[in-house]
Parts: sequence; structure tokens; C-alpha cells
Amino acid sequence: MAILASVYIEGTITDTQGFVTDIATIPINNSSGVISHNRLVLLSGTNTILIPSGARGVIITFSADANLKTWKGLAGDTGIAMSASGAKTFILSIPVGPGASFIINSAALDVGFSEFFFF
Repeated sequence: MAILASVYIEGTITDTQGFVTDIATIPINNSSGVISHNRLVLLSGTNTILIPSGARGVIITFSADANLKTWKGLAGDTGIAMSASGAKTFILSIPVGPGASFIINSAALDVGFSEFFFF
């Protein structure tokens, strides 16, 4: 079966001391290709994002507003801060048999669209 969608990140990170570290991620592959592409205006508070069946990863690009975004697995979670200012892009691997959704909490109503590419 051919791989129709694959995400792989390669590059270097240089710290403030001048030390350079090469990075290379494990490819996230899906033979189904892009499963869905959603453009959403995130509301203030909880935004439940449904995970399509068969998805192995998601590329999230937040709108260019200055709202704090937090990723959560469940509504009661503390979460992980993802974006505090300007457009940011994140890639998340989705394990086989994931939950049905995740939450993006936004500190305020977005001005523009955030994009979710599930593959």
C-alpha cells in the first residue's frame, strides 16, 4: 500500500551557548493521505476538535491573533500552552486507537481561521 501522506521534520537547533544539535523526527505516515482539512474560528473557551477515523497525525496552524491557546486531552486537564501570539504551526502524532477528540482552549474569540489538516 502506498504512503499518501507523510510528515518528517529535519533541522538544527542552536542554543544560546552556540551548541548545535541536529534533529530528525520519525516520519508520521498514513496510506490514506489527507483525511480532512478543517478551517475553524476558535471560540473563547473550550473548542472540541473531532479526530477523523484513521488519522495518524494533525497539522494545526493557529490564526494570527494574539490569543493564548492550550491543547487538552480532556476538559478538566491543565493542558499544554501552544500559542500566545501570532500564527503558530504544530504537528501532533495521533496514536492508533486515539480518543474521539481533543480540546483547544482559546483565551478569547479568534479574529481569523485556525486550520487543522488531519492525515
